[in-house]
Amino acid sequence: MAYKRIGFAVLGAVMALGMASAAFAQGAKPEFTICSGGNTGGYYKDADRLAKAVSAYVTLKNSESAGTVANLERLGGIRQAEGKCDFLIFQDDSRIAVKDDLPGIESKYVKVRGMYPEFGQLFTKKGSGLDSIDDFVGKGKKIAVKAGSGALVTLKAMGKLESDYQVGPKGLTLEIIPEDGSWEDAFDKLVDGDVGGVFYVGGLTSELITNYAGAASRKLMLAEVKDGDLDDDGVYQNGLWVDKKVYPTLGGNYVIATEATLAMSRETEDKLKALNLLRPVQRAMSDEIQNIRATKKLDLVSGLK
Repeated sequence: MAYKRIGFAVLGAVMALGMASAAFAQGAKPEFTICSGGNTGGYYKDADRLAKAVSAYVTLKNSESAGTVANLERLGGIRQAEGKCDFLIFQDDSRIAVKDDLPGIESKYVKVRGMYPEFGQLFTKKGSGLDSIDDFVGKGKKIAVKAGSGALVTLKAMGKLESDYQVGPKGLTLEIIPEDGSWEDAFDKLVDGDVGGVFYVGGLTSELITNYAGAASRKLMLAEVKDGDLDDDGVYQNGLWVDKKVYPTLGGNYVIATEATLAMSRETEDKLKALNLLRPVQRAMSDEIQNIRATKKLDLVSGLK
């Protein structure tokens, strides 16, 4: 009987150890945070898709933010109250435009891969005489942009702004929409005549464009955005190039293009390497980005018909 009791005790201990190990394995997935954008925007939705894609390997928490600038500032140790960024999505041109404000920022992350093109679009009212970004110089008309967004760094990358994001060497003046405001607020100011234009960086068929800028009753147009060395279609400089796209209701014109980029912090790369998860996570993310690109390409083609 004593042997049986000992045997059952050992068996029970082994089973308990096995259950504990299984429970540990189930809860052992490392957790990381991806800094994206506003919860109604494209970056936030893309981050949700990436989180699902890597869920077999890690838990990826989607952290809402004001956008490109805010994400890079969090990576650079600013905005500590908002938490750190293990992964982040940002505009490619921002890596150059913010380097003076965030020294050494490019050494703090590793690019996972480019995601898809985004377009710098300047919207004005038809008949306003503001047909190009250069028409704003010296006319006392402001361009509305949102604080924390990539639109600010794109204008800076184009050489249109100084580091204070207010008045550039060519006299471009901005109306800054607060981070807790919205792009809809910017378009409302344009429609009401409080500003002469709205500069927005994003997809051509986003919900924002469809609901606001694309509404025929708003009588808006897509102004031309070209500058110096970027005058020729396809010329690439400072993370930007010139592209020509057509809106079904707004007509065709040149816009500035950049690329949405997915990156991880150097610390995150080291952690994933140590866990032998770097390649699986990168592969899963890369595959999902291909799916995201295909979706956006279909949306673009549909929107241009």
